[in-house]
Amino acid sequence: MVATDIVLVVDDDEMVRSTYDIALRHDGWQTVLADSATAALEQLERTEGISVMLTDLTMPGTLDGGDLVHLVRAERPTIGIVLTTGHEIAPGSFGPDVPVLLKPFGLDQLLDTVRRAQPGSTTA
Repeated sequence: MVATDIVLVVDDDEMVRSTYDIALRHDGWQTVLADSATAALEQLERTEGISVMLTDLTMPGTLDGGDLVHLVRAERPTIGIVLTTGHEIAPGSFGPDVPVLLKPFGLDQLLDTVRRAQPGSTTA
């Protein structure tokens, strides 16, 4: 990890965002938080150094996490993406390079998955 390794955490639940934020910062990451897909797109435009996006699938608003994954993959293919959800989805639904964490999961599993999603990771 280098100083510009930033994880964009996207979840509409403030407690979930906060928990992920604390765990990621404790693991050495910098974080940027967003409470919706629209806010995440705004963060991507104004924040340099985002290497991984961690997003929930189901969020209110005109764009959900699935829409966000497709938009980011199309416009910024080098950003690693990790998707979280409480709903069963088919493996590979968002491509082979987008791991899906099925809730509930442990913070160790979250951190390991984010590390592996980082572009250039040797543990991918």
